[in-house]
Amino acid sequence: MKLEIKSKLSQLNDLRIEISELQFKIEKLEKKGIVIGSVEASYKKPPYTKHNISIEASDPRYINKMNDLKQTLQLRLNNLLELQNEIEKFISGLPTSRLRRIFELRYINQFSWQKIAYTIGGYATKDSVRKEHDRFLKEN
Repeated sequence: MKLEIKSKLSQLNDLRIEISELQFKIEKLEKKGIVIGSVEASYKKPPYTKHNISIEASDPRYINKMNDLKQTLQLRLNNLLELQNEIEKFISGLPTSRLRRIFELRYINQFSWQKIAYTIGGYATKDSVRKEHDRFLKEN
């Protein structure tokens, strides 16, 4: 468990980036295959004012393939979101406010130990906050 949670914590930032990239890919797929064009038309009754009409149609050759790919990406995205949620719950469930702050600053905000010590203030040093972090993971 110790190695597992440590491994998950260390990849939180990459998870967030991958989630964002997958969301972008899925949005891009949703727009793909839609042909957008416009034609110029006029009203049937006077004054025969010209206006543009947008045309949208899906290309049936690609719809099934894109839906399969979209479904695969969506499953991957769901797994990543579940993992991210698990990590967030772990941090939220830490026993003290100080530990929650240390873990959040380290893994969510990607702060260095020096910056964490400065943010926490008081007599905290980079070594003391790192040791507090390591001690908690070792004991639990």
